[in-house]
Amino acid sequence: MNPASIEILLALLVLLILFMGVRAVLARERITSRLTAFPLTHNLALLSMLGVIPFAVAVEMGGRYGMGVVLAMFAFGVIYLLVPVILAPIQILARTRRFAGIADILVYRFRSIWFGKLASVGAALTLLPFAMAQIIAIAFIFDEYAGIQDRLTTTLFAAAAVGGASLWISWHEGKSTKTQGVFLATLSFLSLFALIALAVTTVALVYEVFNGVQGLSRWAESTGQNQVVQRYEKGYALITLFFLASMVLPQLFSLRAKSSTYQDMRYSSWLFPLLLFLASVPVFPLVWSGLAVEGEIPLQLYGAVLPGLLDLPVISVIAIAGALAAAAGGFTCLSVALSESIVNTIFQPHQQDFTQKNLYRWLRSRKRIAAAGVLVVSVGAALLLRSQSLTDMVLVSFVGVVQLSPALLATFYFSRINRKGVTAGLAVGLTAWTATLFLPLFIGNWDMVIPGLGAISVGVEGWHHMLYEILFLNFATCLIVSLFTKTDQEEKRYADECLVDSVPLPQRVDIQECSLTEVERRLSSVLGAEVAREEIAKIVRELQLNPSETRPQAIRVVRDRLMANLCSQIGVYAGQSIVERTIPLLSGGKEPDDLLIFERLLPNSSGQLSGLSAELNRLRLHHRTTLENLPVGVCSLDTDGEVLFWNNAMESITGVSGDKTNGALLRQLPEPWATLLSDFSASDDTRRSTLKVPRQDREQWCNLYKTVIDIEPSQLLGSQVLLAEDITEPLLLNRELIHTERLASVGRLAAGVAHEIGNPVTGIACLAQDIGRDAKDSEVRKSASMILEQTGRITDIVRSLTSFSRRSDQADAKFTSLPIKAPVKSAINLLTLQQRNGITFASDIDDHIMVEGDLHQLTQVFLNLLTNASDASPEQGVVSVAVEQQDESVIARVIDQGDGIPEAIRDKVFEPFFTTKDTGEGTGLGLSLVYDIIRNHNGEIRVVSLDGGNCMEVKLPLVLATGSQQGKTSRLEN
Repeated sequence: MNPASIEILLALLVLLILFMGVRAVLARERITSRLTAFPLTHNLALLSMLGVIPFAVAVEMGGRYGMGVVLAMFAFGVIYLLVPVILAPIQILARTRRFAGIADILVYRFRSIWFGKLASVGAALTLLPFAMAQIIAIAFIFDEYAGIQDRLTTTLFAAAAVGGASLWISWHEGKSTKTQGVFLATLSFLSLFALIALAVTTVALVYEVFNGVQGLSRWAESTGQNQVVQRYEKGYALITLFFLASMVLPQLFSLRAKSSTYQDMRYSSWLFPLLLFLASVPVFPLVWSGLAVEGEIPLQLYGAVLPGLLDLPVISVIAIAGALAAAAGGFTCLSVALSESIVNTIFQPHQQDFTQKNLYRWLRSRKRIAAAGVLVVSVGAALLLRSQSLTDMVLVSFVGVVQLSPALLATFYFSRINRKGVTAGLAVGLTAWTATLFLPLFIGNWDMVIPGLGAISVGVEGWHHMLYEILFLNFATCLIVSLFTKTDQEEKRYADECLVDSVPLPQRVDIQECSLTEVERRLSSVLGAEVAREEIAKIVRELQLNPSETRPQAIRVVRDRLMANLCSQIGVYAGQSIVERTIPLLSGGKEPDDLLIFERLLPNSSGQLSGLSAELNRLRLHHRTTLENLPVGVCSLDTDGEVLFWNNAMESITGVSGDKTNGALLRQLPEPWATLLSDFSASDDTRRSTLKVPRQDREQWCNLYKTVIDIEPSQLLGSQVLLAEDITEPLLLNRELIHTERLASVGRLAAGVAHEIGNPVTGIACLAQDIGRDAKDSEVRKSASMILEQTGRITDIVRSLTSFSRRSDQADAKFTSLPIKAPVKSAINLLTLQQRNGITFASDIDDHIMVEGDLHQLTQVFLNLLTNASDASPEQGVVSVAVEQQDESVIARVIDQGDGIPEAIRDKVFEPFFTTKDTGEGTGLGLSLVYDIIRNHNGEIRVVSLDGGNCMEVKLPLVLATGSQQGKTSRLEN
């Protein structure tokens, strides 16, 4: 075995060891997820689809066209500099519809699986020379190093190395995020290794041949090479070719669909062009190194063969390994893209039932068969190839693949182009390309006889003329046929949807009411139970839905996501066919847009809007915000009773979140609102007043209003608008006002009665005093004393009743220093007038504990607290009032023997209209009034839980007594 063969084997071994190490590292999911989230990983994976272009083709192109190769590489990256104009709209559509490749996009746009078949076959045919270039480049290297003159041997050996690596890399490429991450990370490693090998080889050759960069510059000046390379032969054609190729290469669409970071292309807009620039920097140093050595080596092999010629074994091994990595990466990207396209458009449409097989395993096996077929066809074509130039193969391949550009441009920019036009244009373009450029690769130049022009010699040398002529023929045919043929309504709708200046809108279609469980059952009849269960579970996780979801809007979202997921795996045609069988539509024709999803999409698409569209979007946001924040509940309904809009006030009134109502039918809402709103919506009434809503937590009354929309735009805006007004508070306030007025009348009456009672009671007291003073009998004096005691009690009650009947609002309250015992005693005196189930009121309060406040308002506080305590206590119970001093505060506790207030509602007892009493027994304003009065007195009130009963604790500021009272207070404290 000669040294050159050893270097080849070492290169293979080095690449194999690195391969094994990288795959072992990538087996850890955490490492893979971090790598795939890194922008450099995605852009290196994109660079891998160039294959041997940086290593071999660019060097030969540099020798042929000078600086034209730099322009070509720059043009390949220009599309990424135009992210907002070109790539962003394409990516938005691809992200929402989950297209696996360019063939799926074209099938979706032109609504024809036959056009998808033509596009897939055309892509496979036009990329065949590119695939052959990856294998032949390695075969040439083996031939030059090992001296094997047998073309069959070197080609098979190269195919085994390149194809084996490619099949190994793509073997586990599948549906899961982890396997796709490993696939992308592996391609990124191949690109990075190829770039490093190219850089190391270039630096080694520059220093070996020219002793450094300065020597290289001097040699270029002395030989005039620095002037020679400044020519731009066929520069415009190269720029056009590489720019169009960067738009339509199936590898690019396939890689962008698999990347988890493709939606953020800010990095790609500068990082990918930078990587292309780094890949083109070694071109002229390699060309000049080969010219300076004057070896009889083809230009395309300078990068891989020169190190061996100069006896640099280590650099030679690195160079060969780098070329192998580049070829393997390029062939892998191509075979995966083509296999997906072939399976989705050729194999899959004829397979409609997967109940007896696993969909995922079936897809992987078919894709592997298709990838192996691409390898076999490439090897067979390589053996028949007559041309020996890798540049010719790449240029011919790119001229062929850009025949897809009219169809792609029509997809995103020209809605009037129809499928008949693009089919005719693509067929004409592929036919002309096959005759003028593809066949000459195998048979050499040949004469084409054209009527009226005679025989014309065609071949690869005229690729730049054929590029413009074939493209013009393709465009012209596409345009003429489209102008003179009709476009059906379905294609027009999808054509408008695919335009770059349109926002992808999900259609609000009518579907049969069903649950996710029913959807899974139907899907099982097509895909099998295992796959159906996995697909539905994945959608539930992604959308965070309830597995028992039945809302029509949620089912529509599931339908769209299911279609997107299936389209990404089995293609647009099969994916849509399965979804239409699983979740069929109830009505045909164009349906109104789904406003609920549209509202969520617009903020993400605001960057696309400008000018009048942006101003209209701002107006929409203003109106939307106004409706959401109206104090009246607003609910918009569709013709079938589906909720389209549910504002904040509606959430507050009903207690039902908009997330649960939007997209649901009225009858699916929680009770009592389902029945209440459904009946009102179906009735002829436009207004229903003072409706009592049976709720568990509190009483509620509402007014309902309805407006019916019967104008033409109703198919877009809904058919009904329901308004709900919560009138609970004003209704209860009105009842309380009536009750207050009644109490005021009673108070005025009581004051008059008290005045009239006072005079007789005073007379009785005077007579009793006289009798007691003059009587000699002890029994008479005792009776007189008892009369005086009872008249005194009558006087206290009358005084309390008269005092309480006087009006004392917050505004006219008179704060004075008063003993806390006074309002407590007045409240007890008033309550003793009522028979409250034998309730006894007990209090033992020091006369000298002073507070500052309004007597009437504090009497109202203790009257309400004692009333609630007596209502909560059992018959013959005791309600006690205890008062004590704590530092600078007075603590008054009203304690009952009831069941206590549950902890769940303690925070609500001081809210207006909250009550636990039965209807008609309480308004829920008593404790709210107490809270306001105590707060106005700079105090606090809280609920204290007891083992047997409940305690309302009132805290008021302490007022220290003066003079003799101060001394008494001090003695008490001591």
